[in-house]
Amino acid sequence: MKLGEKTGLAVGITATFVWAVGFIFIRGLTENLGVMTAGALPNLLSGTAVLLFKAKMTGLRAKDIRETPRAYWVLCGLMFLAFSITVNLSVGLATTNEQVVTSGLFRLVWPLLALILTIPLHKRRVSRWFILSVCLSFVGIILGNMRDGFTPMMLVQSFADIWLPSLLALVSSVFWAFYTNFLSKYVTEPRFDHLGLLMLTSGLIQGAAALILGETPQIGGQQIAEILFIGLVTGFLANTFWSFAMQSKRSHAIILVANFTPVISTVAVGLGLGVSITIWMVIGSALITAGTIWSKYCFLPEDVPVAEKRG
Repeated sequence: MKLGEKTGLAVGITATFVWAVGFIFIRGLTENLGVMTAGALPNLLSGTAVLLFKAKMTGLRAKDIRETPRAYWVLCGLMFLAFSITVNLSVGLATTNEQVVTSGLFRLVWPLLALILTIPLHKRRVSRWFILSVCLSFVGIILGNMRDGFTPMMLVQSFADIWLPSLLALVSSVFWAFYTNFLSKYVTEPRFDHLGLLMLTSGLIQGAAALILGETPQIGGQQIAEILFIGLVTGFLANTFWSFAMQSKRSHAIILVANFTPVISTVAVGLGLGVSITIWMVIGSALITAGTIWSKYCFLPEDVPVAEKRG
């Protein structure tokens, strides 16, 4: 389905904002349902919605599944599952809402990591400025986590309490960066993109893990609303909007707006979780954005980065 320029721009920006604020609700789910259950239920819901929508739009054909490269199922499937688990762990293991925001800066660096991976995976070439753009983003992460000063001791203290959620957030970024690169490599046609099946598989595996771990979810009206938002709005609607937006003539403008996700997410999630937004959080997230945008201009003219696609 083709969209007009204004409609494409609108749905693309909407998808960006939905993804940016989604972690407000993930925090509530991990606290009340358990990490695995918080991943299982939304994935089962969104996977079902994606498959039903695909069945209506293009139909579900066994031939498409058979002709999909095996590497897609192995690599994209594993990366999607690993991301889903580690990103919820990074949120669930944060001891305060402030830690969700500050450690989340590591999660928001995934577009830059995706670009880095295009170098070995897609044989891209970059200028010598690329390393500086990467450094700029990671300086942003450091600044965003600073609280009381810039001495080495203050730096250690800033990360001492959040090293585990920060590490998990960074690992989740690596997994998603791999996923987007594998997606662009193996999905040469839309019929080879089986996001719904990946979501359902991830949901079933995490559901089984929740049972094994003995999670005892506390589900009330708020939790049901959060599951519906993550499953239907973040998982299904935003992904569908993004796919349509990338087919519009304003896709470059949409991607430019999406580059500001670190700033949007830091402020929105912080406000949503009742965290005091510091100037360093804003500066840090802005530097992550600046480093990511700069890095795209460091690719040599014949090499155009392809890792813009979300699953």
